[in-house]
Amino acid sequence: MHGPDGADYPMTKEFVEVVPGERIVLRHIQAMHTFRMTMAFADEAGGTRLTWRTQFESAAEAERVRSVYPRANEENFDRLGALLGLVGPGGAAVERFALARMSRLILGVTVVLLALPPVLLLIATMNGAPVAAVALLMAGIYAWVWLRFRPTAFIVRPDALDVIWPLKRRSLPRTTISHVQVIDHHELKRRIGFAIRIGAGGLWGGFGSLWTQRRGVLQMYVSREDGVVWIERTDGSPWLITPDDPERFADALRQTVR
Repeated sequence: MHGPDGADYPMTKEFVEVVPGERIVLRHIQAMHTFRMTMAFADEAGGTRLTWRTQFESAAEAERVRSVYPRANEENFDRLGALLGLVGPGGAAVERFALARMSRLILGVTVVLLALPPVLLLIATMNGAPVAAVALLMAGIYAWVWLRFRPTAFIVRPDALDVIWPLKRRSLPRTTISHVQVIDHHELKRRIGFAIRIGAGGLWGGFGSLWTQRRGVLQMYVSREDGVVWIERTDGSPWLITPDDPERFADALRQTVR
């Protein structure tokens, strides 16, 4: 270990178990103290939950380092978070939100649309109908929507909101966000009036631009009709997104807008 005083402190650790993507167990072996450390990893909301458990050889040994060990661990987590881009300047937390689950209506439309290519291929196989090319074209369009239009996560940073797609990423500086509010479909209808979608729609949600009667062109990345977060911007059109846990998302984003 390399300390802030510039000195090196040799450490001895023994890996007891390594299960890729699930668990790491190791023993920290030092003259001053020995403990067993278990790190478990689990998928959660588009990210990874790390559960960190330390077991000392005796209660007395654990008590002896209680005043130092938790603080040192927090420092290590901050460094890990900074390395992974999960902690901002000054240790400010960065929160990640997945795209919300589809509403029943959008889920139903998505299931029907996803069923069309295999049905067309089956028809082509059984009857020799010239629809195989259409099925393949539809499958290609679906893949393009998944990779380029449907966002997978929204990351709230101290200085920006990052929108993540499989093949791209866009940041909205917090200085350009003036207002954040969670609205239902009635309030959405009142604000925008008549609307026409320009982009991908129906499959997994509505993604891309939305021309509206009252607000012009908006950016829309939604997977349901309720729990929509309206983001007002000073240098562009508003954004409509549906992260999971929209209220917590809005609170986190408001903290950066203040």
